[in-house]
Amino acid sequence: ITVEGFSYPSGHSLSAAAIYSTLAVLLCENFGSKTLQIFIRIVFGALIIMIALSRLYLGLHYVSDVAGGLAIGASWAFLLNWLFDAYNEKYYFF
Repeated sequence: ITVEGFSYPSGHSLSAAAIYSTLAVLLCENFGSKTLQIFIRIVFGALIIMIALSRLYLGLHYVSDVAGGLAIGASWAFLLNWLFDAYNEKYYFF
């Protein structure tokens, strides 16, 4: 595979972590069953890991590229979740 352009962070890993972490949080907030919440977290976590590993397997990124993408994507998702929760609880920080 011939690749051109920047490699840090891995865009696929970043977007997978951001999107699927957000979906997992939103789904878990709307389902009361702890068993279903655990299942949702396992499924979305496995999906994120499989996407990240595929980038390594194809040789498109270094481990640091994928780890950086995962960290940035997950941080973004959880930061937005925290901000929306704070806004909904009427804790205004701004």
